Amino acid sequence: MQVKKFLLGAVLIGLATPGMAAFKMSKPKEVKKAPVVAPTPPAPKAVKVYRKTRHYRPAPKVLITNGCAADMVCASNPASVADSLRLSGYVVIETKAANGNPLLASSTGDMPWIVQFDGCTNGTGCDVIEFVVSFEANGKDTAKLANLWNNESQFGRASATSKLFEIGLSVSTVGGLNRANFADVAARWTSVHGDLIDFFNENPPKKYGIKVRPDKK
Repeated sequence: MQVKKFLLGAVLIGLATPGMAAFKMSKPKEVKKAPVVAPTPPAPKAVKVYRKTRHYRPAPKVLITNGCAADMVCASNPASVADSLRLSGYVVIETKAANGNPLLASSTGDMPWIVQFDGCTNGTGCDVIEFVVSFEANGKDTAKLANLWNNESQFGRASATSKLFEIGLSVSTVGGLNRANFADVAARWTSVHGDLIDFFNENPPKKYGIKVRPDKK
């Protein structure tokens, strides 16, 4: 029995050895990688089309005259200045200065004044307006009176020569002034006239060689 077991074991070992050797000597199989596939981009969304509203009305285009919008006051459009002064209660005469620039003439009470237009090119395209009230002078002390005014008054600047005494209020209208802005400018100019009357009462103009209206002291 022992001899049979020994022979049977030898036969099994002999049969197993070649297979095991073949297993140990064989190369590992290569694992094939799956090909890289680019992701499919999402389908583009359809452009949404909105129903046009039935209640939309385009805003009216602003009328521009000489670079000035219809609802603004600009030196480049002298008529806009004249019309706005009339709305403020002034009687205005439209004319031209000796140099061809526009000129407006008006008065407050018995005190005549003008509106000069500056920064013009051949009488057009102006960008500054200046309210001016002037008086004739015949003395050398007019500069002293001008200095007194400028030291005391916030609005209106006085200037003087031996023959002229003036108070002016300059306003740039580049970009335009709305109606409310201009109405305030006109109101300030009116206040200058009232202050000037008080000023002349405190500082008699004749003392400084300045001629005033007949009904002024």
